[in-house]
Amino acid sequence: MANLHMFFGIAVIATNLVAGLWGVVAWLTRSPSVAFWYLLRVAQAAIILQTVLGVALLLSDHKAGSDLHYLYGLLPLPLMLLTEMMRVGAAQHVVGDIEYEKIPEAEARDLAMKIFIAETRVMALGCLIIAALSLRAGTTSGHLF
Repeated sequence: MANLHMFFGIAVIATNLVAGLWGVVAWLTRSPSVAFWYLLRVAQAAIILQTVLGVALLLSDHKAGSDLHYLYGLLPLPLMLLTEMMRVGAAQHVVGDIEYEKIPEAEARDLAMKIFIAETRVMALGCLIIAALSLRAGTTSGHLF
C-alpha cells in the first residue's frame, strides 16, 4: 500500500501542476478552457484518493519519515475545499445583484468572461499551491526524494 500511496502522491503533484499551469495560461490569455475543468477534477480525485491511502497507512501503524509529512500531506484536502468555496465567492462577487436573464447578450457574455476569469484564477492558483505542498510532503516522507 505504501507504493500505491507514493504513486498517487506523484499523481497529485503532476495533475495539480498541469491543471494549475493550464489554468494560469487560460486565465492570463482570457481563453475559456473546458479541458482545464476536467484536469482540475482529475487532480481533485487524486487528492482524495491520496488522502484516503495516507490515512489507511497511518491507521495501519506505518510511519512517515517526518511528522511534517502528515501536515503537508493533509493540507491539500482542506485547501481543495477552500478553493472551491473561494471560487463560488469570486463568481458571486462578479455577479453581485445582477439579474442575468434581463441583461443584453453582449453584457451577458462580458459577465460570463469575468466569471470565468475569477473562477479560473482561484482554482489555478489553488492547484499550484497544492502541487507545492504535495511536493513538500514527498520530500518529508523519507521515501520519495
